[in-house]
Amino acid sequence: MSLGSNRSDAILAWLHNFNHIQRVMPSDEFKQLQQVISEWRSTSTTKFPGDIIGETLSQTGQIIPLFHNWLGVDDNVQLQGMESNLLGWFDFKSVWSKPQSS
Repeated sequence: MSLGSNRSDAILAWLHNFNHIQRVMPSDEFKQLQQVISEWRSTSTTKFPGDIIGETLSQTGQIIPLFHNWLGVDDNVQLQGMESNLLGWFDFKSVWSKPQSS
């Protein structure tokens, strides 16, 4: 999936419309996500917890984040050999870290 939006709640539509995640994710983990969303919905001033949801889905192996070239993975130019494929996704197989100069 590609979340081509900078909105913090972009993952919410995917989470609720992609019913396979609920089927395959352990029910207690899915209930935790639902609880976080319910708490967010109960207050009008709280920022959407997209970072918590994304981190949970990533840590539990439900999603694997990929980095698109417009995200600016390395703003400090420490990574070398980083190339994008034709779709703009990074291919990290030949990436190496530039040694720190003293």
